Amino acid sequence: MPNFNTTILTLLVCSLLSFNIHAQDTGTNTPKTRIEAFDTQIGVIRIKATSDMGTIPGKIGSVLIQCKESTDPVANKKEYGLAIKVSLSEQQQDSTTIDYDEIEPLIGAIDYISKIDYSVTTLPTFAATFTTRGDFTIATYTSKRQGNIQATAQSNRLLKTRVFLSMDQLAQLRTVLASAKNTIDSIRPTK
Repeated sequence: MPNFNTTILTLLVCSLLSFNIHAQDTGTNTPKTRIEAFDTQIGVIRIKATSDMGTIPGKIGSVLIQCKESTDPVANKKEYGLAIKVSLSEQQQDSTTIDYDEIEPLIGAIDYISKIDYSVTTLPTFAATFTTRGDFTIATYTSKRQGNIQATAQSNRLLKTRVFLSMDQLAQLRTVLASAKNTIDSIRPTK
């Protein structure tokens, strides 16, 4: 009987610990990127600068790309990245932060998923996706074997806002991202 009681007690403690850990992880308030963590430090002077790089209109809604520079002037430290605002309307928009080191992989992912075609699978539908640490997702997909391949840009940070894009609009997004990276490269110190 002692083994049975020990087993029950162990299961109960594990369940409570699991519930406690899950309850503490709210997901939406936890910084997911270095620049978010840098920007949310308490008791620190922070200088935040942005520059609009371009807006890509979607089939409905738009995607705005901004360069970000956050500075701690006391510690003489800077973080760089992007803010990507996905908007369906004034009331429904969500913004995702992307660290500098994720910009190149995001551009590479757009290059790959832009070239995807029906040869990737014999099944009738597919989706090719790429998600950043901050929960910005780009995807190409099809719902019919004969239909056109479509694209989406989605910010999953708070409201999970998605804009549908044509392949030409996805190419425009890639161009603006590359331009934003070049802008950051021009102001970022070389290491």
